[in-house]
Formats: sequence, C-alpha cells, structure tokens
Amino acid sequence: AGGGQSLGLIRSARPCVTAALAEDTGRPTLVITARIDSANNLAEQLLAWAPGLRVLTYAEPNPIFYQRSAWGPGSTRARLQVLAELVTGSAPDTVVVASARGLMQRTLPRDTLLTNSIKLEHNGRVPGGQPDRLLHRWVQMGYGAVTVVTAPGTFSRRGGILDIFPM
Repeated sequence: AGGGQSLGLIRSARPCVTAALAEDTGRPTLVITARIDSANNLAEQLLAWAPGLRVLTYAEPNPIFYQRSAWGPGSTRARLQVLAELVTGSAPDTVVVASARGLMQRTLPRDTLLTNSIKLEHNGRVPGGQPDRLLHRWVQMGYGAVTVVTAPGTFSRRGGILDIFPM
C-alpha cells in the first residue's frame, strides 16, 4: 500500500500488532519485508514486544539472484537453521522475518531436508554403530574432512572420536 502504510496500519504499530498476532495464533508466522535491514529491525522490535516469541531472520544469499556465485557459509547456515526449525515443528510460537529477496531464492524441499538430517547427541554413540557409514554420509551431504574442526560444514575423525561442526 502507498504512503508507508500497510492494511491501514501505521509503520510504528506494525511490530506490536505482528507480535500480538503471532502470540495469538500459536503457529509459525512469516513476515515479509522489502529489505533485509527492515527484516533485522523488525526482528529486534518483535523481541521487545513479545520476549517469549522465537524470532528467526531468514537470511538473504550474498550474491544477487542472477549472479552465479557461491553463497557465504553464514547465509547457508542461517537459512538451514530456520528451515530445520520449521520442519521439526518444535517451536510453534516462531516468527520468521524475511526480506522479499531472501524468499526469491529456491531452497531445499522438505523431504530432502528431512532425508539429509541426522540427529546426534553430545558425547553420544554413532547411530547404527558404524562410523565409516556416517562419515561417508557427511561427505555426500557436502561436509569437508579437516584436521581440526573450526568452521561450519566440516568434520574430523581422531580414532574413535568424531567431531562435526553442523551447517
């Protein structure tokens, strides 16, 4: 809508109304903004109005949508975090704030995300008791083997100990 208003709502009232609607629905809520800076600003304001909400920002990729450049690891990780939380349904009072450009980029289908997700517990045992199969699966998922794990998307094996830094 023109004049800086949406649905007859002045700009300063949007965070308060959005927070109230998100709390009342008890379901994940998507809020779309024009730019990523507006999304970040709105996310901060939502937390002020409703501290109990889980507010996630759906990141934009670094390159412009028509460029054939690799995305930064931070963007990929932030987007995967949002998608994983939505797929698991573990947080019903979640608000996802995204820019229009961030939503223009295709993402993983739900089934692909679920198929390529592995739940591991801190200091837990390898599912199925076969570390070699788990390492092979991580490589197929795009993880890289390193000596010391310091970055997202990497793993290392030292004897019977596996270290992984999730995407």
